[in-house]
Amino acid sequence: CSSDLLQTMSLGDARGSSDHVRIAVNPSRDWLAVTGLPAPLSPVLRAAIAGIRIGKCTDRGCPHLEPDERPVAMAISPADELVLVSRPATSESARLSFHDLSGRRLLHLDLDLPAIQDLSFSRSDGALSAVGGTSGSQTQPEGLWRIDAAFEAGHQVVAAVRVFGCPSPRAVVCPSDKGTIVATKDAIVRFASTAANVKDQQP
Repeated sequence: CSSDLLQTMSLGDARGSSDHVRIAVNPSRDWLAVTGLPAPLSPVLRAAIAGIRIGKCTDRGCPHLEPDERPVAMAISPADELVLVSRPATSESARLSFHDLSGRRLLHLDLDLPAIQDLSFSRSDGALSAVGGTSGSQTQPEGLWRIDAAFEAGHQVVAAVRVFGCPSPRAVVCPSDKGTIVATKDAIVRFASTAANVKDQQP
């Protein structure tokens, strides 16, 4: 098939490269976000969408992260919140944060799941899924995970619960309540159940 190029825009000059560049469009399809760009570019950029045109990418209204903190995964919630997983350069612990349209941080929680690659919200129930984990790990192996909200000692926390085993996961989408699709390094894997249906299986 063929396609016509409609628009190209420069994001600026960066030093080095990044394995965590992500792009997502909000549910109403009137703005998009780009995260994970290498320094000195902003770690989060947004642009308005008007028909087939994309507006200028800017950090206006974007979250302000710590200087050593770069996003490694991103999704946009059904409530139009920008959800980031970031990891400081000096820490193995990931941080899950929710931000409103002004960039204000609504929630900021530690997330004990290594090597997170991608996030996605279910269209049916808004459940948050992630792909990540460590190859060969007995406690946090690679696969599809559900991110649950919980309370611990009177404080809100999040817990990662593995749903399916899946080697080398790279990206996840939840296009409908009929299933979840995961891209690995060499395959596309479709699960008949959504992340809300907890079963620890191998595809």
